[in-house]
Amino acid sequence: MAVTRHGGRRWPGSLRSLIIAGFLLALTPPLAALGWAAYTLNSLVAEVDAGLETAVAAARYGRGLVADVTELQRSARHWNVLQSDTLLDTYRERRKRVDETLGQLRALALDPERVQRLERLAAALPVGDGPPVGDDDVLTAQLAPLVAQAVDVLELSDDAVEGESARLREVTAEANRRFASLAALGLIAGSGCALLAGGLIARPTRQLAQAIRRLGDEDFTTPVSLAGPRDIQLIGARLDWLRSRLGEIDAQKQRFLRHVSHELKTPLTALREGSELLRDGTLGPLAEDQREVAGILVDNARRLSTLIEDLLNFNRLLARTQQLEAGTVALAALVEEVAGAQRLAAQARCVTLELDVPEGLIVQADHDKLRTILDNLLSNALKFARRDGRIALRAGRYPGGVAVEVEDDGPGIPAEERERVFELFFQGSHQPDTPVRGSGLGLALAREFARLHGGDLIVADGRGSGACLCLTLPATAPP
Repeated sequence: MAVTRHGGRRWPGSLRSLIIAGFLLALTPPLAALGWAAYTLNSLVAEVDAGLETAVAAARYGRGLVADVTELQRSARHWNVLQSDTLLDTYRERRKRVDETLGQLRALALDPERVQRLERLAAALPVGDGPPVGDDDVLTAQLAPLVAQAVDVLELSDDAVEGESARLREVTAEANRRFASLAALGLIAGSGCALLAGGLIARPTRQLAQAIRRLGDEDFTTPVSLAGPRDIQLIGARLDWLRSRLGEIDAQKQRFLRHVSHELKTPLTALREGSELLRDGTLGPLAEDQREVAGILVDNARRLSTLIEDLLNFNRLLARTQQLEAGTVALAALVEEVAGAQRLAAQARCVTLELDVPEGLIVQADHDKLRTILDNLLSNALKFARRDGRIALRAGRYPGGVAVEVEDDGPGIPAEERERVFELFFQGSHQPDTPVRGSGLGLALAREFARLHGGDLIVADGRGSGACLCLTLPATAPP
């Protein structure tokens, strides 16, 4: 597995290698616990198996010893009655088998008590090549204790078998406990290793997500450097190249907008001022239709100027160069000023402006930016209000600051578009019946200015079926 270095840390050569290494790391503790459990279980089973085998063999030889001693006693009695060579040979064969069984028992690893009883039995056996001589009572007195001693040896062996069986059960229970403990330990250790491996795998991807998020937020100044395997570092290098290119493109866009705005605003100013002179009759009296055309020129020139200012303002917001110049603003006077600028457009559509702003309502805000917000809200409402309809502009205090609502009686905003209307250049499904479509900049700029003040702009539930936009401003402007 190839290994790379980054920031003093050794990383696998690729993300796949890192995942495999993490998998093996997480798998090692459970496998180690399983191996150790198998080893200890095999050791215990082998030990008990050896003891049980010895006990079973001792019991088997003990039963043979009892049978051999019993046959030895019977052979001695028969020989004492018949005194034949065949019975003597039978006795000698039984005695030989008793000696062999004793030897087999001595060869086993018996406990001291059974060894002692075996030696006592061996010492009590008749001495010599033939059976003891005497009547039945004499033989019974000499040979009957041998059978009792053999039975004692057998009983001890049977007890040993029972003891080994009990020990086997204890060992099995102990093995189960050890296996459960080792399994739990292996699971805990494996989980810890899995978390460690997951952290190692997630760290490069988390850094990658952060880098992409910064690029999405138009942060083109922070270099992109990803720690991790070689392929992740390569992605980081390509993202850093992309960051540089996006920074250059953004700078070019800024220069282009500044240049275009300057080139547009100069002739536009002349066009607007000339149109105003014509409309006001400064250059001579105009007929009614000529004055109407001059008014249209003035309105559209003003609207074009506003669009250019909106575009520049939003571009400054994206570039993070907009700053507040907060001061004391009399809201009622500002609303009258904005409504006055929109009054001609309202009269053209026969729309009634209903203003409900208490006198003495003061806010701490940037006058120009707040005027832009209100102007955009009112002009947006004028586009969608019904002909011969109305627009209500209400303002008042609430516990956290000041709220301004602008509500029209148009088609309203669908629920699925309530957030999208604040997206840049978004055109909703309901379009105004005016010949000029909106640019999609006004509400986006208004919300950004509201948030720059520490407030917000949302689509609220109005009192009618039209759209209701609510501007909230804090009691004091942010520093």
